[in-house]
Amino acid sequence: MTVTEIQNFCEKLEDSHEVIQWGNDLVFKVGKKMYAVLNFTDPLQVTVKATLDEQSELVTNYKEISVASYVGRFGWVTVSLTEGFDKDFFFSLLKKSYDYVAKKK
Repeated sequence: MTVTEIQNFCEKLEDSHEVIQWGNDLVFKVGKKMYAVLNFTDPLQVTVKATLDEQSELVTNYKEISVASYVGRFGWVTVSLTEGFDKDFFFSLLKKSYDYVAKKK
């Protein structure tokens, strides 16, 4: 999965835009609220919003998913986009994160 694929997906979401924040992180926002943070590591890591129940299930069932630093107590998870990680599943997590944040704005 590439940065461009993630950007292309996010740019299609209503009122979505991106900013560089905290040095070198690419932050995707809807309105003024973030719904995803892309960290340029190898592999790429993307932090997305989830509920606490979803977080528990995701962390238990996927070795590529961990509780996010700083915002994990609110349900956020970090997904390591390793080779072979299910692209459709990742984009469903990204869309769900957008939906959680968009409905609050």
